[in-house]
Amino acid sequence: MIWFCDASALVKRYVEEEGSLWFRHEVGRHKIVIAHITVVEVQAALAANYRSGAIALFAFYRARNKFVNQRGQYQILPLTESTVSIAASLVSHHPLRAYDAVQLATAVDYLKTHPSKRADLVFLTADAQLEKAARAEKLKTDNPNRHSRQ
Repeated sequence: MIWFCDASALVKRYVEEEGSLWFRHEVGRHKIVIAHITVVEVQAALAANYRSGAIALFAFYRARNKFVNQRGQYQILPLTESTVSIAASLVSHHPLRAYDAVQLATAVDYLKTHPSKRADLVFLTADAQLEKAARAEKLKTDNPNRHSRQ
């Protein structure tokens, strides 16, 4: 199974929040594909957790370093002209923030170039609006927050 993880899902590997236990238990069973922008978004989410007081400075540095060291475990998909074009179209059809549109567009574009992967790909996000848009675009989805008690 292939997990296309947006930042809201992937950050669960690095900080304790709803769905983290399930995500960490399951992540090793899947090939993980991410959009290139996720590299920035995860680090921004970790920094936001520190600034809000949700994690201590040491936990922030530990999580950030772990993420940087694990980047090689992820297939990172580049931002292309095709992705940008798809993202621009998606915001006309779905109430998405710009980076969420890029996340979804990256997954859609990946499946355009790898149609044989459609049956194996699950779009993983903790964002309900993005999940709704992904389902409307005919992607299989899952939300780690629905597995918080596992």
